[in-house]
Amino acid sequence: MDKARPTGDLDEVFKKYCRKKPILKNCIVNYTDSIEPCLEPIERENKKIVLNVTEKILNFVCFKEGDRIALFIAAKGPECFQSKGQAIFECANATYGSEAKNLPINPANGLQSFEDIKSLPSLVFDDKACRNMDKFQTCVVDALEGCDDPTPANLLDSIFNYIKKVTPCEKVLKSA
Repeated sequence: MDKARPTGDLDEVFKKYCRKKPILKNCIVNYTDSIEPCLEPIERENKKIVLNVTEKILNFVCFKEGDRIALFIAAKGPECFQSKGQAIFECANATYGSEAKNLPINPANGLQSFEDIKSLPSLVFDDKACRNMDKFQTCVVDALEGCDDPTPANLLDSIFNYIKKVTPCEKVLKSA
């Protein structure tokens, strides 16, 4: 990306990666299949939703062979996220509170043991989870709007809205 940015060839870089979308989808399917025995029954039901969300996000990001991700990079999206890292962390704490603080994930090493895996929160799309996602979205988008360019905030907002449409959250939030 660093080589392609000065020459304006970011779109070529993302075309190359977006063509690998089927490989990534297969990796996600293999991963979810391999962890399925460890999932609670409700999480097994949500496996289809996770796969659908993954596919939709890949389609969103790779729309027109990666135009959106190229736009995000050109608008200094990674720098925006980095500069707002503390605010995003505060959004997570304000939204998820002790759930976020107690996640057994070491950023450098990932999960450390089977006990760590057992303590992960369940993957469900109930009223609380949907309301929390909506609250987190609003908070993070508001933080990113403080960057010089509004594009990263707009793109993240669109991704969250896209996710809501392919999960039960759209119905949950409309009925609330």
